[in-house]
Amino acid sequence: MNKTEFLNQLALQLSDISPEEREEALSYYQEYIEDAGLENEEALLQELGSPQKVASDIKKDINQRTTYSDEASPNAVATRTEAYNQNEKRNSKKESNKSNLALILVLAVALCPFWIPLVVAVVSVIFSAIITILAVIFAVGIIGIAFLLVGIVLFALGIYNLFLSPFVGALLIGISLIIFALGILFTLFTGWICGKVFPWIIKQLSALWHRITPPRREAHS
Repeated sequence: MNKTEFLNQLALQLSDISPEEREEALSYYQEYIEDAGLENEEALLQELGSPQKVASDIKKDINQRTTYSDEASPNAVATRTEAYNQNEKRNSKKESNKSNLALILVLAVALCPFWIPLVVAVVSVIFSAIITILAVIFAVGIIGIAFLLVGIVLFALGIYNLFLSPFVGALLIGISLIIFALGILFTLFTGWICGKVFPWIIKQLSALWHRITPPRREAHS
């Protein structure tokens, strides 16, 4: 239940009292809930209880004020005093959080000559490592393609030399098969790296980014 639902149900429960008293009660609880802030709205509504209970307390207070017009209602005074104290505690907690945040910001600015070079160094190391890995993978892929082309050429030369010099032709064919096999091996290794390692690196970088950046909080309606 949110603020709007609570106030609407409270208004229905107070339909049997005078419009002035109903408007006064609704205005009081609306301001009370709004002063607590959106982040504390749900907890505050749970503390207040159901609209039926709040309406019952309001009606009791009105009846007591009617019966004892010269005396303040002890129940109402106690309830409002407790609400005021709770509101003061929340405001004090907010001020404490603001002070802590300001202190953290001051320390961060004061220590920036120390932590900025460290952050730059760490980022540079990570970036250099990624570039090195990419360069190695690219080089392995180029070598694999080159071996495949060389293997094809040597195989063709071996076939041609079989008619001129069978020994040389057989030797060239054997060497071409070995080089071609190495080319296939390097090419498959490069494909495996691109299909497995790259997604893993991206996943780890994404997880690291989510750890160092605060999550967004959606405001409660």
